[in-house]
Amino acid sequence: MGEKASQERPDGWWRDPPQSEWILDRGHEPTTFELFHDFIIGKAVTTPEAVAVASMPPSRLIQFDITHPRRGVEYVRLFLSPTDVLEGPAEEEPDLTIRMNYYDLVAILLGELSVMGAFWGGKATVIGNLTAGIDLFDTIQAIHKKGRTPRPDFWPSGHP
Repeated sequence: MGEKASQERPDGWWRDPPQSEWILDRGHEPTTFELFHDFIIGKAVTTPEAVAVASMPPSRLIQFDITHPRRGVEYVRLFLSPTDVLEGPAEEEPDLTIRMNYYDLVAILLGELSVMGAFWGGKATVIGNLTAGIDLFDTIQAIHKKGRTPRPDFWPSGHP
């Protein structure tokens, strides 16, 4: 999707299929927390391969600092293994912090842009344990049924 990912979407974009199948319409554009919550409940938990992939690594805390053009920075904490999503900045040091634009995050959660594509394409700033980012990538790929990318032997799935 490239440059279009960073651009605002038309009003009511979350009401259109296929995202309307998993994003709850609350009468406003979802906050970052609402978007992640709906993604976990409506997509991740209903995808057996994603549940299996997310349970493989050690517990990971990934903090997202997401900049929305009108609401400013919104903070979400995502735990992998076990999976949980919480609103607000992390109180403890996260394994990984990802800073990006809200609409790039939307593109990732819709399967239009890959997590690693956002990193390597300069759409996201990543601070911390990149292995946690690869674990996140594997999980999101599984949610979108895009298969897992093989890893080198020295960096196996679930490596701390």
